[in-house]
Amino acid sequence: MSALPNMRLQLTGSLALALTLVFASLVSAQAALVTRPLDSATVVRLHFVNDGVGEGPLLAPFGPGSSSLRYCSVLVAACGSGRGTVVMPAAISRLEVQTGTRAGRGFLIGTATLSVVVVPVVYIGGSLSQGETRGGLIAKGLLISAIVGGGVGLLIGGRTPTWSAAP
Repeated sequence: MSALPNMRLQLTGSLALALTLVFASLVSAQAALVTRPLDSATVVRLHFVNDGVGEGPLLAPFGPGSSSLRYCSVLVAACGSGRGTVVMPAAISRLEVQTGTRAGRGFLIGTATLSVVVVPVVYIGGSLSQGETRGGLIAKGLLISAIVGGGVGLLIGGRTPTWSAAP
């Protein structure tokens, strides 16, 4: 008979935990997407409640009191006046803004990757000639790697945006 009160206590605790989680999700759904206004032309990424994602520049300012968000989908070639996609804030679960690109990271990865091949080739090829120092050969290999591999990495990384939560 002592098992019955323990079972009720466990059920009550489970019910309280479930209700807390439900109310917490409702409160977070009611939170504003932004705390300060975003200017038009700010590049945003929208995470929709239905698990879709959209991104592109805002066509109109968007703030905490805005009734809709208007942006130009990256799939649309040109967004003039009266064009773009209009979304209600309730349909958006999370909003992010573009904060930069991965160009620097791409430069470093490209340089490092190419230097694995170029530095030994330049070192071995240069060691056959007279008057070349080891440091000079390594520097030449790194310079070639930075120009070619770093340049390619810079181009690739420059096309990959970085995102952060909207302010």
